[in-house]
Amino acid sequence: MTRSSSADNFSDRRRVGLFRQFIRLAFFLSLLPAVVVAYGFYQDGRSIAEKVATSAVMPLSMLIFVVFGLGLFFIRNAKWSIGLGLVFLAMLTWIGTSPIVANWVMDDLESRVQSQLPTAKDQLDCVVVLGGGTGMTPDLRPQFASSGDRIGLAIRLYHAGAVKNIIVTGTAQLGTENEHTKDPSSQSKQLLVESNVDESVITMIQGINTTEEMRSLKARPELWQGKRCGLITSAFHLPRAMRLAEAQGLSLIPIAADYRSNRSRFNSRQLMPSGDALNTIELAIKEHLGMLLGR
Repeated sequence: MTRSSSADNFSDRRRVGLFRQFIRLAFFLSLLPAVVVAYGFYQDGRSIAEKVATSAVMPLSMLIFVVFGLGLFFIRNAKWSIGLGLVFLAMLTWIGTSPIVANWVMDDLESRVQSQLPTAKDQLDCVVVLGGGTGMTPDLRPQFASSGDRIGLAIRLYHAGAVKNIIVTGTAQLGTENEHTKDPSSQSKQLLVESNVDESVITMIQGINTTEEMRSLKARPELWQGKRCGLITSAFHLPRAMRLAEAQGLSLIPIAADYRSNRSRFNSRQLMPSGDALNTIELAIKEHLGMLLGR
């Protein structure tokens, strides 16, 4: 046998060996979600197990499994630094995008300020509703966004007789507006009016972020000075918003809306990676960065 044919045979054997390793790793990786699904079925029943299985085939979960598998492949081939790095990255991403971690991070933010929900007996003179709870449909109608409970809570408080006047905030950010775009404050006002809130009790103020909104409010002392005013925003945003209000000398009563933490019973689905959990953690990081920078 010639040296060339021996090299070819060695190369062929190596490729077959690598292929077999990939097959073994693929089988091993399929066991990871299978174990979680089986645990979900045993612990929480078929309905939760089906949701766990669905989460396991979502792009984020599949990416984590692939990276984890590649790490094991490199470790098996004695490339320890690359392999361990990939395994660590996969596990860190798994942990950091699991609902149980996201819920813990968000609950920490939401519990920092005690919300004081008013009633008709202790009616507020006004309530400030921070922008961010609305959006625009393709046919240019205002709609409730993911933080729409901010507006929804203001509507409920108004109709319950717990608040007399409503101040809505927000200006469209540069680069996002066009000739058809309405400011968040204008979107909020339209949704309030369509929800049978008297237009005469609604005031709009400007600001592209919370800092500017508080400055705009401070410049309108007739709206808040000597009055009992509340501040409605998402529960996770309330600590930073109250800090910015106090920095402007505004004394506002905190009213939390749009809670993101979940106090329901633990189930196995909370162990699986989730795009929603990733979004929740991003929101929490944004709030912490804002507080760190005083924004």
